[in-house]
Amino acid sequence: MVMNEELKTAVERPFKIKQFTEIKPWGYELWCASSRNYAELELAIDQGQEQELRFTLDDLTFLFPAQILGVTAITPARTIFPLIVKILKADKNLSVQVHPDDAYANSIGDLFGKEEAWYVLEAARGAKIYLGFDSGDVISKEDFSEAAMTGTVLSHLHVFDARVGGTYSIPAGVIHALGAGIEVYEVSTASERTFRIYDYGSRRELQMKDAMNVLKLNEDGLGVDLKKEREILRAEREITEYLLLRGTHFTLKLLEVRCDQGGEVNVSTGTGTGTGTGTATGGMLRVLTCVDGQVTVKSRSKKYKYKNKIVLVPQDTVVVPASIDMINLKGLGKVICTDFLDLE
Repeated sequence: MVMNEELKTAVERPFKIKQFTEIKPWGYELWCASSRNYAELELAIDQGQEQELRFTLDDLTFLFPAQILGVTAITPARTIFPLIVKILKADKNLSVQVHPDDAYANSIGDLFGKEEAWYVLEAARGAKIYLGFDSGDVISKEDFSEAAMTGTVLSHLHVFDARVGGTYSIPAGVIHALGAGIEVYEVSTASERTFRIYDYGSRRELQMKDAMNVLKLNEDGLGVDLKKEREILRAEREITEYLLLRGTHFTLKLLEVRCDQGGEVNVSTGTGTGTGTGTATGGMLRVLTCVDGQVTVKSRSKKYKYKNKIVLVPQDTVVVPASIDMINLKGLGKVICTDFLDLE
């Protein structure tokens, strides 16, 4: 019982995530937060001595869905950590692929489909992002299948010049591929289901049947509107807050913090119920990843026994559970913020 109470207290405050890297044929993926990542939790359970315990984000969400997700009605989908946050470095072109929507995912035994977004961190000159079909090229299933077999798929896709700071929405069912020479922050719902359509002659398996079942070949699959323009939510001396993308299951924001001369910055999402200084999470799960400089995240509640501030440098990630009303930010740097919207 003491262990459970200590653990519950530990997840009722921001906590850092242990990252891991997967090497790929095209580069690498740095996993910042997912069901497979472990949380960095220290519990005072041994005569006042701190002890680190190993719990994945899935473990914690299963044990404490109300604290992590801010939900009261518990369903299977609400006991799984609902986001995947990665940093992808593409030295070669990634495969042309598509992800399932919730309905198709359910039909093949998954709890939910995959909505995705990219924020460009680095881009070589001439690097390209392929996203959706070209606006003048709504294509039939037959013609598309032939293009996949003959290797001419890319000629049918909408092409963007990759630029640092660009944000791209990738709804389920939209064809896409990341070009070589690009590093992105990628966020998605917690599905690892990918249907490869074309892979530049490699021997990796393709999943054309499933891909054709989910692929949007009509105007919903066009790419021209999927590059999103940022919107300034707040601009002050200490901080500029941008809305990068408003998706179905998550929103993406960029926080540029300029508060390194003492004090703490006060930011509001506009949906929170808390009062006073700090960032109102509004009862939503939030994941913060530092992408530049150094930013300190601190919860302002006085009830916690343990240290309540976390210093983030580039690629560090912190989870702010929905049970936290407020956090404070200080430092000089940039943070990408993903707010999770309930899947149900």
